[in-house]
Amino acid sequence: MNLTMFQMSRIMLSAVELEFFPLLNEPQSSADVAKALDLDPGATLRLLNAITSMGVLQLSDGKYVVPEEFREILGDGPGSVLPMFRHRARLWKVWSSLTDSVRTGKTHYALNDPEFDQWDGMAEFTRAMAVSGWKIAGEAVAELDLDGVTRVLDIGGGPGIYAIEFCRARPDLRVCILDNEGVQEVASEFINDAGYQEKIYFYSGDALEVDIDDVIGKGKFDIVFMSNLIHAMSEDSIHELYRRCAEWCTPGGRIVVKDFFLDDTRTEPQRAAVFAINMLVATTGGNSYTWTETEDWLNELTDSSDKNKVTGLSRKLLSDGYSGMVIAEVK
Repeated sequence: MNLTMFQMSRIMLSAVELEFFPLLNEPQSSADVAKALDLDPGATLRLLNAITSMGVLQLSDGKYVVPEEFREILGDGPGSVLPMFRHRARLWKVWSSLTDSVRTGKTHYALNDPEFDQWDGMAEFTRAMAVSGWKIAGEAVAELDLDGVTRVLDIGGGPGIYAIEFCRARPDLRVCILDNEGVQEVASEFINDAGYQEKIYFYSGDALEVDIDDVIGKGKFDIVFMSNLIHAMSEDSIHELYRRCAEWCTPGGRIVVKDFFLDDTRTEPQRAAVFAINMLVATTGGNSYTWTETEDWLNELTDSSDKNKVTGLSRKLLSDGYSGMVIAEVK
């Protein structure tokens, strides 16, 4: 266990916060960087040298530059990881409250920033989720049988990457993204770039508060899908969400829950167990949940005659080793 790794992470996050990398797509001296960004020259030199030692920059003739192989991911285009790095920089501050969160059970925001607006920085967060999620989105959708599927409800669809993958997999279907209005502008950029603006539409609102009948105004959905959503919710909220999902789903349709699932010991896989700490410091009520919990909660869904609405359950583990899908068939 190397407890000094945080130092290299902090070096990179500070470089991102200081906006080093867009400037360094062209060779610059340390003095140039310090002047352009209004930084201390000596401290800037040290930071540039440390980043270079990590192989992220190249130094030649006294000038620093991002290597060609990193230009795309450290640039400003759609393949950039900078939105995710900026998100990680915000999480650094949140995780610094972990000790006090364990003492009190309160989030970083409750302890240090009670006026925090969760929508502040939402556009950047949405972009970060797109950067980190494209590969697994394609894999997840490929695991689903889409034969006969014409309408999908994507709850908390964020940047729209799952909606795009559904359309790529089956061009004749339509997807409704149900999410808060703050993400729509960013999602529209990705959707328009992919050419699916005629296939994907939005319904703005909180899934726990919107009128159920309004969402199904154009008909119910063959698949009600959610990705990386329930980990930010309390158990009571999840129960209400699943109840609504059953109302939105066509008879014979499916509810698909993609998330970071734990085994019954709650200690494996490691990334899901660690992610539970992220939810502790950053959310009120969020957690990493087990496969079994998720299946049990879906199995509790009943119809007006108090009969079980779920006729079958299956699991799909995805290639990252810590996320997967629980698929519930609804009668």
